Amino acid sequence: MLSEQHGLYPRGFSSDTNWIWPLVPAKDLVTLNYGKALRESDRNSGDTPVYGTNGRCGWHDSSLTKGPGVILGRKGQGPLGVEWCDKDFWVIDTAYFVTANRSDLDLRYFYYLVNYIGLNHLKVGTSNPSLSRDTFDLQLLPFPPFETQKEIVRILATLDRKIDTLRKQNDTLEKIAQTLFKHWFVDFEFPFDFAQGKPSTDGKPYKSSGGAMVPSELGEIPAGWHFGDFDDFFNLFSGGTPKTSIPEYWDGDVKWLSGKDVTSHNKNFILHTEKQISELGLQKSAAKLLPQYTTVISARGTVGNYCLLSESMAISQSNFGVLAQKKEHIFFGHLLIGNLIDKLKREAYGSVFDTITTSNFKRLKILIPDLFTLTTLEKNAVNLFEKILVNSQQIQTLTNVRDTLLPKLMSGKLRVGDSQNE
Repeated sequence: MLSEQHGLYPRGFSSDTNWIWPLVPAKDLVTLNYGKALRESDRNSGDTPVYGTNGRCGWHDSSLTKGPGVILGRKGQGPLGVEWCDKDFWVIDTAYFVTANRSDLDLRYFYYLVNYIGLNHLKVGTSNPSLSRDTFDLQLLPFPPFETQKEIVRILATLDRKIDTLRKQNDTLEKIAQTLFKHWFVDFEFPFDFAQGKPSTDGKPYKSSGGAMVPSELGEIPAGWHFGDFDDFFNLFSGGTPKTSIPEYWDGDVKWLSGKDVTSHNKNFILHTEKQISELGLQKSAAKLLPQYTTVISARGTVGNYCLLSESMAISQSNFGVLAQKKEHIFFGHLLIGNLIDKLKREAYGSVFDTITTSNFKRLKILIPDLFTLTTLEKNAVNLFEKILVNSQQIQTLTNVRDTLLPKLMSGKLRVGDSQNE
């Protein structure tokens, strides 16, 4: 960190960076403006986004300021958000909105730069740490010529658009899979060939077309279906943590999921983890490698978040791994677990933090359909989830490219013309 006289060196850049562009105090470039309180009960239905310290927190029918613009989180224990909004927006009093102090600053450039540097390290205080304007004013920011700023933004925005498109595709694919599961296995409207008396790939919907329903211990179900125990269909895996006091157990090649990892990838594939352990750490702890496509569920603290393993990984003891016993039922099993998550969360207990235990899983009753219907759903689900995984891998690649280019472009180490050939 440089002295206060000079300002705060930008985090994320090497101290020996050979800056091509001048480092300018943030106060020379922007002003941070306080937001205005807007309680949820005072918000009217509308399409104006409302932002707080952690990002968008609701909608309203009027705006506080014109867009496009940048919103910076101001206070709170969690990470402070750095947001870009293309339209008019409202900012509540836990965040700032940014106005440019000079005409040769591209606000979108400012957004990319501050989003990369981050804000959390600038917070002060303990009970409710906050970012003061005086502190932010001292932040040094690389300031290239205006045309260079715009070209940097064009490059980074192009990557962001590709990432956003892939994320939207994944959201759509996930919703299709969930809708298909609910339609077939909750509403019992799977296709059925009534002339042949068996499931079909293009027949009429079963229940609404008069399909035979039979009583069961948990209500009416389609004829030929039955309830089984959790252990009849799934394998359940627990996790473990190598001793943190032994360095040799850590920073290896084995990806290891904490509860935080699961929460940050809720309902998505997980491709990377915050921490990795060594083969020795794996051998010397209760952790074990779980197969690709295992569903991992957070069992302590913020319980009930879940994700899919993109490859074989280990998990901590604050998570459970769940996998269908037969590989040809894996994605049906994942969708089934997603349908049972609310029940698991309701049954979680704890005096301070809720906890899902092994017994919560063992008490679950699993509705098992006829083999043809299950297999047909699985074929559809495989196509959907394999596409989601490919998209997720592409998102990771594009994100890595963006995050690698950004500091080089911002420092001037990589000139805009050179980046076209990267």
